Amino acid sequence: MVRETNRYAEQVIIEPINDESITCNSHLNDWVETNAVEMHVFWGILLWMGLDKKPSLSHYWSRSELYNSPACKFMPRNRFEILLRMWHFADNAACPPGDRLQKIQILISYLVSKYQKFYIPSETVCIDETMVLFRGRLKFCQYIKGKKHTFGIKNIHAVRKWQLHLQYENLLRQRI
Repeated sequence: MVRETNRYAEQVIIEPINDESITCNSHLNDWVETNAVEMHVFWGILLWMGLDKKPSLSHYWSRSELYNSPACKFMPRNRFEILLRMWHFADNAACPPGDRLQKIQILISYLVSKYQKFYIPSETVCIDETMVLFRGRLKFCQYIKGKKHTFGIKNIHAVRKWQLHLQYENLLRQRI
């Protein structure tokens, strides 16, 4: 991930600077090669953002008490935004043109192997299918007639017994 992010940044930033297509005031001029420690911090901030939802990316670095977040203690906002823009998992030149998920296949394989190693399901597991609403253009966007969101990305996940109880309790609280 570190190697490919640095390679992509070189393709996007360093080569076009010679062509003067990136302006002198661009934040991309502040690019410095990343390393494994910084990518671990970046990954941690991304995971934290999944748990602590804010209206926009800049709110995670806001000094307001309302949006106080620990992200600003670990990485400056401009650096995070540059890393987010340059974040890559595979070399663009090595990816076959027909497979759109090939670029993140390394990440998917890594996560699946870790999940299989550490997750041991209990006796009660429910396989659930949901649609994630998506109105953009995607090759793997699906149409399912009977769903609330007819177009989207089909998401299949395993739900444990205690998660079903929590979802049911949250549903009851919302209706009361």
